[in-house]
Amino acid sequence: MYLSYLKWINFRNLVDGDIELKKGIFILKGRNGAGKTNFMESIYFLCKGRSFRERKVDNVIKKGRNFLRLEGKIGETLNELYLDLQRKVIKVNKKKVRRFSDYYGRYGVIVFTHRDVDFIFNPERMRFFFNSLIASFYPDYIEELSLYSKLLKHRNSALRKKMRRVIDSIDKRFIPVANSIYRRRVNFLKSFNKFIHYYNPHIEIEYIKRWDNLHRELKEHLPLDMKYGYTGIGPHRDMYTIKERSIPVNMLSTGERTMVLIYLKMAEVNMYNRLKGTTPILMVDEVMGFLDREKRKYLEDSFSIADQVFITGDFNSGREIYIDEGKVFAH
Repeated sequence: MYLSYLKWINFRNLVDGDIELKKGIFILKGRNGAGKTNFMESIYFLCKGRSFRERKVDNVIKKGRNFLRLEGKIGETLNELYLDLQRKVIKVNKKKVRRFSDYYGRYGVIVFTHRDVDFIFNPERMRFFFNSLIASFYPDYIEELSLYSKLLKHRNSALRKKMRRVIDSIDKRFIPVANSIYRRRVNFLKSFNKFIHYYNPHIEIEYIKRWDNLHRELKEHLPLDMKYGYTGIGPHRDMYTIKERSIPVNMLSTGERTMVLIYLKMAEVNMYNRLKGTTPILMVDEVMGFLDREKRKYLEDSFSIADQVFITGDFNSGREIYIDEGKVFAH
């Protein structure tokens, strides 16, 4: 799978334009702040319908403008995305996509940035990482997460207002959805760990559930939850742990953590190839300069199983795209 054409209007600092692309490796050149990461983000936004850098999508609209538009061709499929401050519209071959989940899992785009190395220190970022990963393979998981978030919001509101009957009513829907999310996370990890073991059999990802019987424990926690106006247990509070040779990754050196993350990304690429039957687009943002020869070799191995790779930073083999103050030039 590869992107053969991309057009952008009002996307961050990029000067409006378009570009034709081919299979292979593209090296993004330019000074810091020129727009290299923004260019990568425009590709991801078109293919996934959201940003890999932040959750508030309005921020990707160029300052002083009130909308953005992206257009791109993947295979024989024309994809269009329009975003303003009130709505987001996605079209595939001129036909409007009804549900975001129908589009999110359509195209595989895997991003590896130098900022990812420290995500293990933040439980919320860990949950976001694995939620995004699961949704890439099972798009209906997005709908389940969305429903859970809505029910959690209503439950917290009822807690603050001390509305016990409303809470009991919400829990009838909240508990089954929570249990389903837990099962899907655990089952996914069983499969994902197998792909990681192909590269490093000593790495293990575990899911830490902070509850056993949710129905009973929600009842037990109700007085405390009503006091603070917040649901203290459930999938939104669960955690992931990553260990290598039984040592938590957050206790490893920066170089060792980087190597573990490379294994995770390579496993993600391989899993996508095996389960989807196609290759994802791979984007590597300011990572190469942080790696020694061994780590670069492992990461570069993953390039061979991707039809299209976009790289910023120190890399010599590939076509160049130069970006200067938001202007994009293909060499």
